[in-house]
Amino acid sequence: MEPKYKPNANPWAIFRCFEPTRQVCVARFRRRSEADGHIKTLRRMIPDASFQVVFDSQGDNQG
Repeated sequence: MEPKYKPNANPWAIFRCFEPTRQVCVARFRRRSEADGHIKTLRRMIPDASFQVVFDSQGDNQG
């Protein structure tokens, strides 16, 4: 029986950028609008941090 879910159901991700070679995924979302709303909150809560919304088609299924 095949699974009834998509392998990457949450392709939109928010990454916190610490330096050019170090980024950490802090959240994943099914829709871009959800990610955009959440990043606004993060930017208000942590104004000195750098965040970026990306479409991550590979997700956590890499390698």
